[in-house]
Amino acid sequence: MPRLRRASAVGHLLARQAGARAIDADMSTLGRDHPGPPDDLLNFPYGPVTYAIAAEWPGAERPVTVVTRIDGRAFGPLWLDAVEAAATARGARW
Repeated sequence: MPRLRRASAVGHLLARQAGARAIDADMSTLGRDHPGPPDDLLNFPYGPVTYAIAAEWPGAERPVTVVTRIDGRAFGPLWLDAVEAAATARGARW
């Protein structure tokens, strides 16, 4: 989160919103109480439409492929690099 906050104004906003959501929804408890999510979980999609689309409900406009697993250790730095690169490309400074 510190690197994301420093990346750009957008990165700072993303970090602030993710942190606020994690506190509001008590995500740290969810991470501790269940073996799957990490202890520092920031968000979990509860939306019924998310699940309806993931289950390929016929009423959804277009079914999608759902990612069920990701290498977070590899993705985190890659994503942060992209946020920083986008800010640099636009000449944004935070």
